[in-house]
Amino acid sequence: MSKRREFFKKSLLTGALVGFAGLNLKAEILDENELEKEFNDFFKPFLNELEKESEILSPIDRALVILASLIANQSEYLKDFLRTNLEKNLSLIEAREVLFQSVAYLGFAKAKGAFLAFKEFFEGKSLEKGSTTNAKNRQERGYALQIDTFGKRIKKAYENASPDTKHINRLLSSNCFGDYYTRKGLDMRQRELLSPLLF
Repeated sequence: MSKRREFFKKSLLTGALVGFAGLNLKAEILDENELEKEFNDFFKPFLNELEKESEILSPIDRALVILASLIANQSEYLKDFLRTNLEKNLSLIEAREVLFQSVAYLGFAKAKGAFLAFKEFFEGKSLEKGSTTNAKNRQERGYALQIDTFGKRIKKAYENASPDTKHINRLLSSNCFGDYYTRKGLDMRQRELLSPLLF
């Protein structure tokens, strides 16, 4: 458990603090006038420090974490990151799955700008569909995945839910897990890695 906690701590640090930097951790953030020079004097060494901290992540996980952070922050660097990293550090399908999963946590209103940024990179591309559920089985499949992941406490949460909160459990099972977590393109570990960054 301590190793898992340390992994998440470092990945969150990388994503939250570095994600906005855009192309990579050594990205030029500001032009060098007097105001920016003073800022860059301490900020650039900090980025170098974070780069060493992020070595715990694989190149793919690192790109996923940064992408999720850029989407969550509605960053202007998103297109630059996609232009540089798609098909190099991330496949179109992996990037699509981060985008789709962001809606479950951010809401579509906040994720809409990311959909627009993604549009030019996906035009004319034919990708395999990611869904493995449908309207009839999404609730059941999502609930089963929750049980597999979190154990019997999910069943207890259902049983102990008050009448005015039962719908929340149902929506978590059908939407968050049934619609998103059952999709192909990212594994469960990767989806769990991204979730805290998208809250």
